[in-house]
Amino acid sequence: MADVDSYLDDRVALEDLIIRYTYLLDFEGTVDDLVSLFTEDASLRGPYMGRHEGASAIREWAAKSIGMREAGVHFRHYVSNFRAQIDGDHADFTVFLQMHYRQELYGGGVQLTKWYMGDYVCSARRVDGKWLLTRREVRLDPT
Repeated sequence: MADVDSYLDDRVALEDLIIRYTYLLDFEGTVDDLVSLFTEDASLRGPYMGRHEGASAIREWAAKSIGMREAGVHFRHYVSNFRAQIDGDHADFTVFLQMHYRQELYGGGVQLTKWYMGDYVCSARRVDGKWLLTRREVRLDPT
């Protein structure tokens, strides 16, 4: 039973990690909050955001993303269908992703709205008892 309990504890912690990531990005996270979810050697990849390797590059990306939110670009990331493979202190997991993006243009007279669908493909490592992202990649559906 201990193995099942350990797996469930890890799974919940990993789900919480990706949910915290989306919540911090969308609502009230700071650059430091976002960076704290990643290991020093982590990588971010996505078709629109490019590739960011290591803590300083992730910090630059986080600052840009938070800056967009503060400038009035609205993001909502929705994740579901969590699947994980956990092996000790390493985990690979995938979640379905829907992202809503809304930006007001011309003083709010025009709103640009986009929906993206795909997956987050992630890896995480347990560091000092806490799960941190080592990789977060966006794979968009070809629609």
